[in-house]
Amino acid sequence: MKLNISQLLITGVIFLSVFLLGNASFPPAAHTGAPGEGLCSDCHLGNNPLGLDGDISVNGVPTNPIDGERYELEVILRNPNGLAARGGFQLVVLDGDNNSLGTLENPSASSRTRNFAGKQYFEHSPASNFPGDNELIWTVDWLVPENPDNREVNIYAAGNIADGNGASSNDFIVTNVLAATIEMPSSIADLQGELLEIYPNPTTDRLYVKGLTQGDQFGVEVFDMMGRRVHMGEISAGQPLSVTHLKSGTYLINISDGKNAVSGKFLKQ
Repeated sequence: MKLNISQLLITGVIFLSVFLLGNASFPPAAHTGAPGEGLCSDCHLGNNPLGLDGDISVNGVPTNPIDGERYELEVILRNPNGLAARGGFQLVVLDGDNNSLGTLENPSASSRTRNFAGKQYFEHSPASNFPGDNELIWTVDWLVPENPDNREVNIYAAGNIADGNGASSNDFIVTNVLAATIEMPSSIADLQGELLEIYPNPTTDRLYVKGLTQGDQFGVEVFDMMGRRVHMGEISAGQPLSVTHLKSGTYLINISDGKNAVSGKFLKQ
């Protein structure tokens, strides 16, 4: 059976429409701009005739993340001039050899994680409409691996700031790369005399403690500013401490291994 030119054009339009709609649901894998990968601009070829602006950033990663700790990554896609309608993104965490590093868990609404070709990606699912403040925010937990062979961290993020017409001609592609180095965790004795680092601070529901030795259990006590103990229990590296039961205010927290102790302060909102 022979197809005439009209039939070929119709087939091409249908294929392109399905492809673009698929990208709106979630992006094709391996398009973060990481070494050996493509970029959103491989499919979104427009020259930005509408003058869309913006950037993509990733928050929540310290310069020296700790072996075995958990961090909440926050991806923010911005369009300050408000000309865009929709946005999407894709992110991957790699080591210095471009291998997937750690585990991504608990994606926020309108996002997902997926595995492809031995790497794990965090991405929109589906693309979202820009709200009134012209910022789209997605979050995911990154669990740092224990004893990784390669401690170099490279986080590649790519975002698409789009007019939302379902085509690719009026889109603006932005990228960002974060670099860090994984530290070995310290013992309580090593932390003696230092201010305990806890995060997020302020918090509304949970706290993590930086610098605990992986695999060990530590005693934890929380006191209000009147010196009254309001919580006592145990904690380990990467394990969150729930503070949902505490009233809003400032608290002191003590962490002990039975011989040494360190203290810190946090604000419960």
